[in-house]
Amino acid sequence: MSSERQRGKRSVKEVKEELLHVLHTTESLQQLRTSLDRLSNELCFGGLTYIWGPLVYQRAPRIFRPFILRHFSSYLISPKWSFKAVRWKGEVADLLEPWLAQVDADDEIELFKRLYFWKMSELNIKKAMNCWQHELLERFRKRHGAAERKIELAKLNLGYWLNQETAIALYQTDPLVASDFIIGHLPRKYSLFGSEKREFWETLADLAQKKQDEDFFFKLYREQVPIARWREDALALCRTISKTERLLDELIRRHPNTWSKDFTDAFCELLEMRGEELFPYIVPRLRQVMRSWFRGSFERLVRLSEEKNWMVLWAGLHRTCSTEKEYNQAVLESLNRSPAEARQRLALLAGIGHEWNFSGFGIATLNYLTDKTAVAVYQLYPQMLRGPLKVQIHPRWNETYPGLLELLLQNDDEELIDYLAARLVNQSSNWGEKKLLQTAEKLAEHYEKLQGRPEEFARRAASVLSLVPPYVFWNYAKCIRNNRLSRLLYERQPESYLACPSALQDLLEAPEIHAQHLAYKVLSSPHPKARELARGNLTILLGTLLRPLHRRTRLSAFSALDNACHDLPTAQRVIGRVRMALELPDIRYPKDELTGLLGKLLHRFPDLREADEQPVIYGVSPC
Repeated sequence: MSSERQRGKRSVKEVKEELLHVLHTTESLQQLRTSLDRLSNELCFGGLTYIWGPLVYQRAPRIFRPFILRHFSSYLISPKWSFKAVRWKGEVADLLEPWLAQVDADDEIELFKRLYFWKMSELNIKKAMNCWQHELLERFRKRHGAAERKIELAKLNLGYWLNQETAIALYQTDPLVASDFIIGHLPRKYSLFGSEKREFWETLADLAQKKQDEDFFFKLYREQVPIARWREDALALCRTISKTERLLDELIRRHPNTWSKDFTDAFCELLEMRGEELFPYIVPRLRQVMRSWFRGSFERLVRLSEEKNWMVLWAGLHRTCSTEKEYNQAVLESLNRSPAEARQRLALLAGIGHEWNFSGFGIATLNYLTDKTAVAVYQLYPQMLRGPLKVQIHPRWNETYPGLLELLLQNDDEELIDYLAARLVNQSSNWGEKKLLQTAEKLAEHYEKLQGRPEEFARRAASVLSLVPPYVFWNYAKCIRNNRLSRLLYERQPESYLACPSALQDLLEAPEIHAQHLAYKVLSSPHPKARELARGNLTILLGTLLRPLHRRTRLSAFSALDNACHDLPTAQRVIGRVRMALELPDIRYPKDELTGLLGKLLHRFPDLREADEQPVIYGVSPC
């Protein structure tokens, strides 16, 4: 057996010998799982799937299925981190072929997909695709009923493309089951310097129309229609359909699904024909107005919107497609209009341009105001800069807003000063950030003047830290060391936050974790005011026991909870939540420190001890 230090570094031969010994001599499933878990720490274990996979699956498919999927691999990694593909031939194929047949018979979809793709990797892409299409059609035709056919499609749902003949055969066999699968496996062709090459499957589309399957027909149309043909169809719809609602529905369900085409010229023609009627269709698709080097079509659309006074389209184009220079020019031109029209244009120009949303995070793009533009807007319409245009202000390496900051300081505009400070508090001394640190220095001087008034300083500092977005600190220690503003607000004056209870509560509810940590540190201080405020914010502090936190932040929260417990009812609430936290399965949770907190509270409030928590005194029994 290998020691802990040797695990992961043993040769493939040694691991293979021990693996075969374990598989052929271990009778208990529990012992087998324990031994395999230990061997799975070896680098080469996944590459030996062809050995242990079939045997383990044959022993107990349902028990070992998650283990197989977690460690399945068709690549062998040696202790020296060299990668080698395990070929499906010879001894490997002899072991895997029966397993593939068994998995296929059991309808184990995920395992079948992995094994089948492994087998197909022995062929070049063209042969593999032809083989996949032939087997797909043969399997699909042999199955009876929608449920069985869906299982076959799921098992062969790999990254291959269909040809039109196979797609037609699938559709004719069972259109309801095959339609979505066909759409998901349509061929995609791109050129290096061009865009997507789209080829429309006329025969399949005609078949769908004969079956009156409009849903499938338009899905196929959107995925494959050439842009020139779509343009002709869209213009024909504008000429023949008079009702706006019906026209919009028809245009939307025909709009091509592609990211590599410029629709600007077609949008211009449609708007010239039907005008504002088409805004619900075109404005949400302005991302498909692409910029070329010569920008002729984009300028044509901007010019058309200005001539027709279509402010919604004009502003959408500038938000979504214009450069930063063009965007700022549009903002400055809006200031020359009448006050009512200027406010309307500025409100329409505010906001994000593009937005991409994924599972768990999103990305948005903005056009930022320059210092010159921001100063001009503030001098005429300061409320617009405090409101909708605030998100367009963001200090960066090439724009630190010196003029705007000077103007804000002169007018003592707390709202925008705090906003700029929140965008500068995370800057360190990385390349290109020296000017940003100089601006942060000016703001630090402004906040230092408030230190003689602790309540006002706490209110303003909490206002800044509450505006800092989450996950903006790459190196907190470096920021504290090099950024005077960050050092002042986070580290220099923690006790001053006790002067303003509402400010401290804002810090507890701030989105950025370092602001929350600051609040926990303040509430854990021995100051009588800190104990009182800790009891007042007990509900928030109790939540820290069960929510995910960094270790350092959690330990500060433990101290704040200890500070809050000065009466029996409060201690009873805290001890009950502490006992719940001790049952959490998180192995990184600081259970020792949490047990220490529980011990302190039980020592302070002995009435809350349970039977097994009473002290035991050992001594000599009387004779």
